[in-house]
Amino acid sequence: MANIRARHNKDGKITSWQARVIRKGYPDQVKSFGTKRSAEVWARNIESEMDKGVFVSRAEAERTTLKDLLERYVREILPSKKSQQAVRSVAKILNEHLGKRSVASITPSVLASYRDTRLETGITSQTVRHELALLSRLFNLASKEWGMALPMGNPTLQIRMPAQSKARDRRLVGDEETRLLDACAGSRNPWLRPVVIFAIETAMRSGEILETWKSDGDDKPRKITSGLMWTEIDPANKVATLPLTKNGEIRRGALVSRSQRRPEKSPNIS
Repeated sequence: MANIRARHNKDGKITSWQARVIRKGYPDQVKSFGTKRSAEVWARNIESEMDKGVFVSRAEAERTTLKDLLERYVREILPSKKSQQAVRSVAKILNEHLGKRSVASITPSVLASYRDTRLETGITSQTVRHELALLSRLFNLASKEWGMALPMGNPTLQIRMPAQSKARDRRLVGDEETRLLDACAGSRNPWLRPVVIFAIETAMRSGEILETWKSDGDDKPRKITSGLMWTEIDPANKVATLPLTKNGEIRRGALVSRSQRRPEKSPNIS
């Protein structure tokens, strides 16, 4: 039997109604409401779920905000990921739009509304898919590894994902490559033109070719990836071996004549 009692201020006026459900085999459930009716409805729902054996405590999900989960993810999980900056950007966007909400209040209808609003403002479907994908990973982590009970499960699995964007199929045509390389040659960085040529010939990502550095506020910058090393290039067999790619797998790329040329000396870029 639930207990409903009024809470008063110093003047004796009722400020809220507290509902308490005590049932053997379950932790006590307590919650305050603005009206007595709301407290009674909540208590009846809790007792009904306990009777059916499907009760899941919402307490932690109700007192934890999405911002709390995002911060924990960035602090504990993200450092082990290779592509960190993109995830940080997505986490920032989610925090701006949904960060103040409790985890329990993020329902499928809330996420469907968020999805539609983002698409209506001109955000691409692929970007929205990335945002929802991060939310899905976050909810799975909270439920499976962080011990947080989600009464409705993972809400992102209960909504329709935006249609996937068509893959880009863009190639340099006409004199575009010549104009691109001429512009690179005019750069103050003498490495730009050879790196662009290498990228064109091998289709490697910038993170696979170049060193990646990261700085956390006032911390000293630290190297995340070393970039492509000459020891990983085999001119004889015309192949470059990438020991660590974006997907965490080894990949080998074919080299053509222009991409095999090794500079006689490193340009002075000071």
